[in-house]
Amino acid sequence: MKYLLTLIAGLLLFTSCKDDKKDDNSSICQRTLICYVCGDNNLSSDAKENITSLILQGSKEIGKDNMIVVVVDNQKTNPTLIHVRNGEYTKSEPYETDFYMTDPEKMRQILTYIMNEYKSNSYALLLWGHSTGWMMERDTIAYANTRGYGPDNIGETGSGINKWINYTAMANVFSQLPAKFDVIIGDICLLQCVEIAYELRNYTNYIVGAPSEVPGYGLPYDSVIKYMFGSSEEDYKVLANAIYNNTKGSYQVPTSLVKTSALEDLRQATLSLVKSGKLEAEHCNFNDVIYYFRFEGCPIMYDMQNIMLNNLDSNSYTEWKKTFDKAVVYKAAGSQWNTLYPSIFNDFTVSEENYGGLSMFVPNTVYNTMYIYKPNDDIRHYEWNIWNNE
Repeated sequence: MKYLLTLIAGLLLFTSCKDDKKDDNSSICQRTLICYVCGDNNLSSDAKENITSLILQGSKEIGKDNMIVVVVDNQKTNPTLIHVRNGEYTKSEPYETDFYMTDPEKMRQILTYIMNEYKSNSYALLLWGHSTGWMMERDTIAYANTRGYGPDNIGETGSGINKWINYTAMANVFSQLPAKFDVIIGDICLLQCVEIAYELRNYTNYIVGAPSEVPGYGLPYDSVIKYMFGSSEEDYKVLANAIYNNTKGSYQVPTSLVKTSALEDLRQATLSLVKSGKLEAEHCNFNDVIYYFRFEGCPIMYDMQNIMLNNLDSNSYTEWKKTFDKAVVYKAAGSQWNTLYPSIFNDFTVSEENYGGLSMFVPNTVYNTMYIYKPNDDIRHYEWNIWNNE
């Protein structure tokens, strides 16, 4: 029996697992793609289908110098680790006990183990599951500020409590890892919020994902997995474009690529407009501005570029846009996309001029009436917050 967590068994609360065949992890890979799959929820069947596509189809094209390590939790099974290299995969037996993959300490332990056990010159992280973006929910059962990424459950019937990890906690996890990610790829809804991108800026060089909802059937892995092993900005533009152009279903999913090293300049450029009074939260005009979701009936995740286009004078917008374009280096969207709220397209028109591929929160008194979410308060938890700077 090969024990999965030999290096840190004394620290982990979950126990070891066995492999069907012996792995050779001694040589260093060029790139390891870590797929973190929270499927112990209503996406369980989609998770199984995505993993099949990921392992059996896409992995055939990754090359011998690359590796895929999948950590997946489904309903009725404990979390499982799957290792793919040289065109073959080894499916580890499930951990002997179930646990919450969204628990920050468990996430840290799992990712640290993978980086230590499967040495690589670079790492990419794929996040798979649900996401509520940067928004936090008042959850009196689990934690004070939940939602974000997840959720995960425990027990064969999913009878436990759904638990999430918000992105401030996720950033703290990433800060403790042995290595930085070269790219984070989101197969989750609402990842491309400037608040999340800025929170994760020190722990990844690029972020690929959608500012909108993402259908449950997920990314077209059989077509795009090979592009997740690039090493340059141009490579990641190809990845983002492949995701956008190979999306299944009736509509393409809005997609963007964020370069995190440019986010500090973007924050400073945006903050200066707030401080100068050129961008005032209480006077923002949201007429015909693209938004990506409603929480408790309120449009909230408005497109950042569209906000600025609608509210700045021409010269200020032109100067700000130069900084924005250095941060959002690829973006694509159609006139509509799959959403729980198709009526949103009565409220705005999508065009190349107004679509930015990155959302931004602007405080508004209308959000004070919300019961579950308190965004005017919760934005203070994020380092991006430009609205409460004395």
